[in-house]
Amino acid sequence: MVHNEQTADYIWFFNNLREVGFENPETVIADRNKAQFNAIQQFYGRRMHIVFCWWHIKGNIINSLPRKNEEIDF
Repeated sequence: MVHNEQTADYIWFFNNLREVGFENPETVIADRNKAQFNAIQQFYGRRMHIVFCWWHIKGNIINSLPRKNEEIDF
């Protein structure tokens, strides 16, 4: 979606969306990228409903779990 996935890059993207007619979306689907979340809050304010993508959340959970032969560090 954007080149560097920085907050400024997402704001640039949202500005371009606005220019082509997507002025006030009610919902944004996000992948929990902090820069994306910050840009949504800065650009749209708190009125935006953010839905986190289940595919990305599931992948993050799987990647966070220890592997079969990996020790658990408590």
